[in-house]
Parts: sequence; C-alpha cells; structure tokens
Amino acid sequence: MAAAVTTIIVAGTTITVRRKPIRHMYIRLAPDDGHVVVSAPWSWSDEQIMWAIASRSGWIERQRQRSAAHVPRVAGEIDGQPISIWGIPHRMRVLPPRSRAIVVQAPGELVLHVGHAATWQRASAALAAWRQAAVRAAAHPLLAHWCQRTGLSVRQLTIRHMTTLWGSCRIDAQRVCLNARLVHDPIDCLEYVIVHELAHLVERSHGARFDALVGHWLPDWQARHARLGRGATR
Repeated sequence: MAAAVTTIIVAGTTITVRRKPIRHMYIRLAPDDGHVVVSAPWSWSDEQIMWAIASRSGWIERQRQRSAAHVPRVAGEIDGQPISIWGIPHRMRVLPPRSRAIVVQAPGELVLHVGHAATWQRASAALAAWRQAAVRAAAHPLLAHWCQRTGLSVRQLTIRHMTTLWGSCRIDAQRVCLNARLVHDPIDCLEYVIVHELAHLVERSHGARFDALVGHWLPDWQARHARLGRGATR
C-alpha cells in the first residue's frame, strides 16, 4: 500500500506526515529546507503523532541546530552585501527557508530564502533563476517596442548567464540572447543591448554603418554602453 501524505501543525510548525505500512514512527529533517518529516504507521491518529513529536522536541531542535550550521556559511558571505538591481542599490538578506530556495525582491533588499542544509550551489541556482526571470520580464516589453519601431522581428528571446557577452544575435534564426547579469545595470543599459542586437539583423558586422544605425535609433548609446558592468555583486 502506498504512503499517504498529510500535514499537521505542532506548536505553530507544519509537519509533513507520511503514513506507511510500518510498525514504528520515524522523524527526520528534510535535507533541502530542514522541515520535519514524519513516517508513521497507518493506524496512528494525528493526536498520537503530535504527542510523539512533542516528546522528541529536544532531539528535533538539536538536529535543526546541527543542520543549520551550513546556513551561516552562506549567510555570512551574502547577508548584508550590496547588490545593484537595475542600477538601484540594494542589500542582500538571507532568511529562513520557504518550501524551496527562492529569491524575493523587497524595497531596498533582495531576500534569499535558503534551507538549513543550503550550499553555495543551491543559493547560486536560486539567484541565477531570479536573474533570468527578472531580465526576461523587463526585456519582453522593450523588445516588442523596438521591433515595432524598427519594423524588425525576433522569433525567440533567450536569457542566459554569459561571461564575455552582454548579448548575441543569431541572424538566421532571428534569435536574440541576453545576459542575465544585465539585471544589475540600469534599465537603459538593457534597452541599449536590445537595440544593439536588433541592429545586427540589418548590419551583420560592427563598423561605421552599424554604429550609425544604432546611433540613429539610440543617440546616447555610447553613454549607455559605458555604464554596462557597473552593477555591484556581479
């Protein structure tokens, strides 16, 4: 018989309960976010499980403290660090986990929720996902605006983490790719990169004609280009 999964609340904490064909109850902390998971016999009621959890509250707290030792390693390096979001200064904050590692933007802060067993890889993955989503959301209306204004069309927009390019354009596929790290620069820098890549649909190579085209569409493109890469915590 398959396990049945439910939740109960004990002392304000949500506990995941998996009822299985077993004889004894087992308690563990989930490795991703440290929440309590209980495996219990089918015949046990919620009251029995709650009593058993309460009786082992000391052990649960010790396990949480032990697994939480991984968090300060991440928090100590990230918490309070400056970060630029669209050119506006923010501070990184590390808070206890939600159901998974996630990044939430708040006024003046970028909040990273990480689990008790959080690793650099997990924290970095959450930040990477946030960067991609933020750039995608900001780029879509800008790209639509400039496609309409220039009469050009783009079939696909992709957001990637790139080390040497701010953007690229596959002319044959009409695909524009943008660097996710553009989220750290002013929004007009993102607009410049979009215009730059659209110009490649007309002029393949960089040169005087290419610069003249970009300048016709965006007269201050050189000032925007000069601001690229100034975002903090890149």
